[in-house]
Amino acid sequence: MSLPKFSIGMMFALAIVIGWSYFDGASAGTILLRTIVCAVIIQAGYFLLVFA
Repeated sequence: MSLPKFSIGMMFALAIVIGWSYFDGASAGTILLRTIVCAVIIQAGYFLLVFA
């Protein structure tokens, strides 16, 4: 997978997490935490895909 495709996909995934958290009534800290955790998981998966 090319980096531009990955970046666009990651942005959409993070936007979905942010939207879901916001509409769920989560606090700003919880939204930030969920976004960071999601970004780390996606990034780790990308590196495993590229380097494995």
